[in-house]
Formats: sequence, structure tokens, C-alpha cells
Amino acid sequence: MLKEILTTIIMGLILTSLGFAGPIKLGVSDWPGWVAWYIAKEKGFFKSEGINVELVWFSTYSDSISAFASGQLDANSQTLSDTIPLASKGMKIKVILVNDNSNGNDAIVAKNYIKTINDLRGKKVAVEVGAIDHFFLLYVLQKYGLTEKDVQIINMTTQDAAVALLEGKVDAAAVWEPWISRIVKSKQAHVLISSKDTPGLIPDILVVHEESLKKNYNEYVKLARVWFRTVEFIKNNPSEAASIMAKVLNIKKDDVLYMLKGIKFFGVQENALALYPENKNNPLSLYRSGDLLNKYLLKFGFTNKEANLSNLIYDRVVRDATKR
Repeated sequence: MLKEILTTIIMGLILTSLGFAGPIKLGVSDWPGWVAWYIAKEKGFFKSEGINVELVWFSTYSDSISAFASGQLDANSQTLSDTIPLASKGMKIKVILVNDNSNGNDAIVAKNYIKTINDLRGKKVAVEVGAIDHFFLLYVLQKYGLTEKDVQIINMTTQDAAVALLEGKVDAAAVWEPWISRIVKSKQAHVLISSKDTPGLIPDILVVHEESLKKNYNEYVKLARVWFRTVEFIKNNPSEAASIMAKVLNIKKDDVLYMLKGIKFFGVQENALALYPENKNNPLSLYRSGDLLNKYLLKFGFTNKEANLSNLIYDRVVRDATKR
């Protein structure tokens, strides 16, 4: 037994010295834009690119952030709004890829008597303060010449906000899917404005620890290529892609297809617009959305200082992934 243990240890040391690393542990939770990684696994894209990736599933999204922050993951699928606070605290991390943007899956839904954003003045608006749709609500209000002081913000969970709107306890709510479609189907309210009207505002990203990136740089370049292949597969084979994702999410394929309508997957071109510094003024740029999020998070006390976006956003992986 001792001999077997020593042999295993020696072999491990030899493999390490030769450059063979263990799998990249990539956290995934139940947002469809991230579940798409399972398409890559199912279709053998990781294997064909010669990359060893372990997808680590989290039924609760916040648990994936905790696991990443504590070093249990090499990389994680998360929102930019949840990444900036980590960076502002000095955590050495890099955003190397944008998976998608919300393209209608976040919205302000209002009672039918509210026709315009200006009609929200003085009305009760339910939202989960600190969540991404709180940021979305404040952005929309500012865009239309209002502030949070012009409405009555009622702080509650997203689910409770949806229920409160259906029960007539509030006039509007900032929520995400599947609550948007459930509310609209009730015919008691309608979508006043959605993330489809604000391109680039709500990005979902792949963030990695700097140490892992340095040790496994070529693997991450391959990982980016895998992602681009996955995006093309979804575009060309939406039904099969939805079937794979439905199994992971344990929901009907038609439900996945409906949710995919509210997501804009990011391929090579979109990632260039989002990550490259020369495209900072583009609506899809992470520098643009990151600057807005920095100010929002600082204003409401979720961070003590702004994150250095130039240090956080890392475009080299995508650039190298597209060289071939």
C-alpha cells in the first residue's frame, strides 16, 4: 500500500514537472448563458481542443461566488456586478471572456395604467436592492430624467416583488425571467422597458484567478475557442442546444427556447467590442458598463472604492484565441 502511495505521488510530481496540470475547475450555475458550457461538454468541444475542464455545478448562484472567492475554483461564471466588488477589495482576478448580455430577460414591469417611465413618478416600485435589477432600475430612471427619490422604492426579493405586483401591492417591479413572462401572462401588467432596450448594460462573464491564468494560459486560450464554437453551435442548432440545456436545468426544451430569446450570446466579434480598450465607447464595452457599475456599487455602499477596470478586464486571451 505504501509503495502504491509513493508511486502515485512520484507520478504526480513527474506530470507536474512536464507541464501536465489538473483540470480547470469552472463554476457554473443555472443562468442559461452559463449552462451553455454543458453543450461544449456534451458535443466534445473540450476534448477536441485538448483541454481538461471540470464543470462544477452550483444550484445556488451565490455559492459559486463564495467558492471562487475562497479559491475552490479556477474560474467562475458570474455577472460583472458581482465581480467588481471582489476586484475592488484587491483580489487578483481577470475577466477574460464575455458569455452573453441580457437581451430582454431583465425588465421593469408595470401595471397597465402606467404607460411611460415618467408615469412611475410617485409610484411604488418593488425591487431587490443590491441586485442587478436595482442597478437596471436606477439606470433607466436616470436615462429618463428621474432619480430614485422620484419613486417609492420597496425593497424585497425578486420573487416577492413579482408577487407584490400581481397582488396589486405595488405599481411596478424590476424583475428578471421567469417572473417577467409570468406577470405578462396574467395580463395585469406589461413590460415598460427591458434590457433589450439597453444593450451592453448587463453582461455575464468568465472571471479567473490570475495565478491560474498564468499557470494555464494556453488552456484558457483553448477555452475561449471552445466558447466561440459553442456560440456557433447554438446559433446553427438551437433545438439541439436547448435540449441539452433543458436536461441540465431540468425544465422543458420549449422553456429554454423562450428564455434564449432574451439572451445575446457573445462570439468573437462581440467579445472584441466588449473587451478591447480601443472599443471603450461601444455600447457593448465592459469599460462602459463597468464604469456605471463602479459608481452604483460605491454610491450604495456595496464597495468602498472603485475597481481598476483596466487591471480587471483582460483582452489577451480572446485576441490569442482568434489568431489560429
